[in-house]
Amino acid sequence: MRRLLASLAVCLLLSGCWDQVQLNKQLFVDITGIDYNKGDGKRLKVSYVVSELSDTTQGGGKPSDSYLESTGANIYETVSNINKEMPGTLSVLETRLYLIGAEFAKDQPMDYLNNAAQFETLYADLVLYDGDLPKLLAKKEINGQTTSDFLVGLLEDEKRRGRIPSNKLFHYILGGEGFMNDFLLNRFEPFGNGARLAGTALFRDGKYTGVNLNNDETLLALLMKGAPAKGQLFFGPGASIPYSARVRKRRGVTVLPMTAKAFAKSRFL
Repeated sequence: MRRLLASLAVCLLLSGCWDQVQLNKQLFVDITGIDYNKGDGKRLKVSYVVSELSDTTQGGGKPSDSYLESTGANIYETVSNINKEMPGTLSVLETRLYLIGAEFAKDQPMDYLNNAAQFETLYADLVLYDGDLPKLLAKKEINGQTTSDFLVGLLEDEKRRGRIPSNKLFHYILGGEGFMNDFLLNRFEPFGNGARLAGTALFRDGKYTGVNLNNDETLLALLMKGAPAKGQLFFGPGASIPYSARVRKRRGVTVLPMTAKAFAKSRFL
């Protein structure tokens, strides 16, 4: 009996080794960027940032990014094209961030993402980028960090401070018809050699309206929706001298009666 158990254990270990070999063939996508391919109708241009370790040693290595792109009628087709052109298998199950371009966002972008729901990781952040997506994602690094770590880090830090909404993909895909309503989507814009958070983009009926809230307006909308207010800082140029104001507390539910949704609608009037 002991010999049988020992043999089974050896088989399991050997199986693990083969699994490790297959794992090395996976191309794990950290960021997916989606926009229309210019001059090509409704065909998508999808950019993929693949994270990997270079200069690997036992127990570690240096993180690095590789850039891949493909065009197609949908996300499935772009992945299939890359798998035919590159050794290995493209895997999007660990993607942390989906960036959508402004033109793509104006044309029911959630329909494309909803149709690919079983193919995507639903816990990825969804953000609008108001610039040239391939140009941004093709960068090897931004300010000394990999492009993926830099962009995801900006989002995580501001979410932790309570100054931007949490736009996980599942909020819009698993929410049924919820993605058709008005909502705010975090927005990146080009800045220096990379990008920066620049408030939120306003969506109506599932489409980007082209209207944006700046950082302070975004925070105000979150507070109106019921986000924790204590310690939040507002600042601006003022009439003659700069000012800053820190929120101590919000009393009751009637102090800020306007919802974020109503606030967003008011910007269209």
